[in-house]
Amino acid sequence: MGIADGRASSSSPESLFAPATADGRPVAPVLGATITPWVLDLIRRYRAAAPSMRVCAHLAEDPDEGAVWQSSIFDLRTCRRAECTGAALAVLEERLGHPPEDEPARCTTCGRTGVAVRGVGVAVGPTMLRGTVCDHCLAAQPIPTPSSATDPVAGVDAPSAQRQIEPDDEPLDVDVPELAAAESRIPFDAVGRRALRRGWLMAEACARTTAPGLAPDRAVIGGLLVRAAKLAKGLAGPAPTDGAFVHDLAFRSLVETTTTLWWLLRAEAADAATATAAFRDAGPAGPGSGQVRDRLADLGREADHTTLLSPSPDAVPGSWRELTTLHLSERPDGFALDLGNPEIGPIQALIAGEHLSLACADYVDRMPTDLDPDQLRRLADELTELRANVEVAYAEAFPESGDA
Repeated sequence: MGIADGRASSSSPESLFAPATADGRPVAPVLGATITPWVLDLIRRYRAAAPSMRVCAHLAEDPDEGAVWQSSIFDLRTCRRAECTGAALAVLEERLGHPPEDEPARCTTCGRTGVAVRGVGVAVGPTMLRGTVCDHCLAAQPIPTPSSATDPVAGVDAPSAQRQIEPDDEPLDVDVPELAAAESRIPFDAVGRRALRRGWLMAEACARTTAPGLAPDRAVIGGLLVRAAKLAKGLAGPAPTDGAFVHDLAFRSLVETTTTLWWLLRAEAADAATATAAFRDAGPAGPGSGQVRDRLADLGREADHTTLLSPSPDAVPGSWRELTTLHLSERPDGFALDLGNPEIGPIQALIAGEHLSLACADYVDRMPTDLDPDQLRRLADELTELRANVEVAYAEAFPESGDA
């Protein structure tokens, strides 16, 4: 839905909404020194949708009228009249292909489904932003408000999207000696999450600025990009204490998706066309570990395979090998059940963020987006440099550890 063609027939409820004028675009919110993460996420989603925002007829006439924006229909904003909010819900039902109430509950912030969520709202100017947030995200502690949350939303797409990729208050450089002196993994985990966050922001910027009307071969690449962006976003924050195994499965899926995306982008045109056609015709199963290893080898990154998918890089999820590695412990008298959860190591997160950023740098060279290719290549190269520095510091801090 994020990069789908928004054109609609005259009989569609989509036709009731018109592009917002410059005066009717989202205003900069007034925020304090700290902000709750779910509030920040909701505001960022709202403001990122500004270039493609469409409004009901009443807001087109009076942009200052009280309005409602829902994260599930990110490109529409309505006044508070029942007929207009109802029209927005009709658009959502048309896009989903089923009533909205039949859609699984989803947390706006972390993207998890099948969890209990609560309806939330945040006022920005005359507009009430609405989303659904899980208890885990609601309980998150406030963080310093980044300047990017209040920067004006300028004009359109590419310039705005590019500014959001590298907020001034989220530097990626590290002090290697200071990091090497760390006595715990905590500072390394923070760097790994920042790397994943950059990969996510780059992928999302690429998706938001990709022109619609994609041919099937390009749609495969675009769809993989969006999938990787969604997975990286959910993984960029701290792992939930009650769902670390789900976090691990999502990370494995991110590695497989990013590897396939990057591999297709690097393939020769004829090979890529054949591969994308095979991808569309394939069954529901994704690439196995063997394919991931082979594709990483084609990319010159085979050595990353074991680190990314440890502790069982070649185990098929749910197989006997995975069970004995993650869910069972062998004893002299047989097996015992193991409820311990795997953790995503900081080097794993850092490499995943690097791979996604490099795929995004290749994406802008092959796909219809007007992002600056030099900027994305520079951002990707920064992550490669960061990885080299952090790996040195990690080896010095934990010389006895094989944990990534």
